Amino acid sequence: MDGIILAAGIGKRLHPLTLETPKPLIPVGDRALTEHVLLGLKSAGVSRVGLVIGYMADRVEAHFGDGSAFGVEIVIQRQETTDGTARAMLLLRDFIESDPFLLTYGDVILADAENYGRLIAFHRDGGFDLSIACNRVDDPFEGAAVTLEGDRVVSIVEKPPKGTSATDLNSRGVYVFPRSIVDLAERIPPSSRGEYEITSVIEAAMEAGMRVGGYVATGFTSDVGTHERLAEAREVFGTIQREGG
Repeated sequence: MDGIILAAGIGKRLHPLTLETPKPLIPVGDRALTEHVLLGLKSAGVSRVGLVIGYMADRVEAHFGDGSAFGVEIVIQRQETTDGTARAMLLLRDFIESDPFLLTYGDVILADAENYGRLIAFHRDGGFDLSIACNRVDDPFEGAAVTLEGDRVVSIVEKPPKGTSATDLNSRGVYVFPRSIVDLAERIPPSSRGEYEITSVIEAAMEAGMRVGGYVATGFTSDVGTHERLAEAREVFGTIQREGG
């Protein structure tokens, strides 16, 4: 299976760390942040990875190279214009060969790496057209609120106003997509923030009648978007390392 990792962001909320180190290379436990993501995909059988980078691209490219040091094939694509995650995915449309493929973000880590394989199995066994991983939060206002009926996604709302969501499920940013999703991604309009977003692609897929599955991830997970979340992730992965996990 092919995989895509989107890792072009600047990481403004992690200043001043990201003034000197690109976010994908910030240490978490014994590895760089995006290494955890890469190896999680590898554990689920992903052998080819398209890596979209932007900020401090030379350093990120030098670190990951062609992927041979990590036991996978890596194809790197630079995103020169940061106009949204859907546009970042489209940069690799010619790279994608497998159907389906797995897409995630370079800053979303799952301490229980078996979630990647479980998501793929959930997608296959449920007969869904596409599937997304979710995690439980107090309020999904910072991400995308997901409402399920059984295992099926019936609603996804990007960054709902704080305190308005009736669900505690957040889209975790790990997806199993059909290859045809790129055709939808080409047709979506920009969001209210002026960006072309993955959430908009999922909404378009639902409007087109596609069956969207929602898998609830287990264990610690984080988008490592703030200093507090970075400290938490370092503590969790440091513990895993000390315990030999």
